[in-house]
Parts: sequence; C-alpha cells; structure tokens
Amino acid sequence: MRNKLRVMHYAWKTEQACVMWIERFLRFHRERNRGQWRHPRQMGKTDIEQYLTYLAVDKDVAASTQNQALSAILFLYGKVMEIELPSIWQFEGRCELALVKRPKALSEKTYGFSGHLWCPFYYSF
Repeated sequence: MRNKLRVMHYAWKTEQACVMWIERFLRFHRERNRGQWRHPRQMGKTDIEQYLTYLAVDKDVAASTQNQALSAILFLYGKVMEIELPSIWQFEGRCELALVKRPKALSEKTYGFSGHLWCPFYYSF
C-alpha cells in the first residue's frame, strides 16, 4: 500500500493516515474473529459497514474521520488490490457532504433551516 501511495505522489502524512486506518480496520476484524487475521480479499461491504458503524457508534468519531477511514479502505480495495466492491458507495444514509451534528448552543436561525444535520457552508452554495 505504501508503494502505491508513493508512486501516486501522495503526501507523507496522507500515507501515514491511510496505513493507520487500514491497520485499525484489520485489527478490528481480527478482534471480532477471535484473534484470527482475515485477508481483505475475504472481507466485503458488510465488513466495511461494520467497521464504519463501530467508529460512529462506539468510538463516536466525527463524520470527516469516518470518511477518512472509508477513503483509505476504498483506496486499498480499488487501487492496491484492484478489486471492485459493487455498490460500496451506496451506504444507507450517506450523502456527498460530510454530515455532522449541529451544536446545541447554536440556534436554528444561525444556519437557516431546522434539522438535525447542518453544513457550515450552507450559504456558500
């Protein structure tokens, strides 16, 4: 994976982040599989969804962090292993913008609409 990132001229920090997310992804499934390592070829969409759900629910990470983990995993499958994951982009409830929780301290008028999701760049579109 590191070689592919370097050939594609990714930044060193990006390389570190991608490798970290893949290591965490593999360790997560190792723990769920009673200490047995599983090759990413043996995993699929459901395994990726389980990991992203774990990050969101158990670790309470931000949407951007979850997107970073997903991007690293998709890079591994798409660019490194050259495996197409059918409909991996169509996770339920995902959209193109990073969705985050609206701070409770801010009023609904601040962002122009009432809903549980907000985009700080709402007015720039």
